[in-house]
Amino acid sequence: MGIKSIATHLNASGIRTRDSGRWGIDAVHKVLTRQPISAATASTTKFWKTRERKAETEIVEMAVPAIVDK
Repeated sequence: MGIKSIATHLNASGIRTRDSGRWGIDAVHKVLTRQPISAATASTTKFWKTRERKAETEIVEMAVPAIVDK
């Protein structure tokens, strides 16, 4: 399945991006090629919409298993 067909499938299924937008080939490509902050953890340190830093008690760290080989 190619990037364009993935975007078409997501849009046809009614799955929206986190800001309620439709999927395009650029958005799908970014999701598939994005690297986590480090290989072992991903950390959510800012609010995605306002880009303000979260309080230390709100920061979430978790293990990120590889779902696609490099």
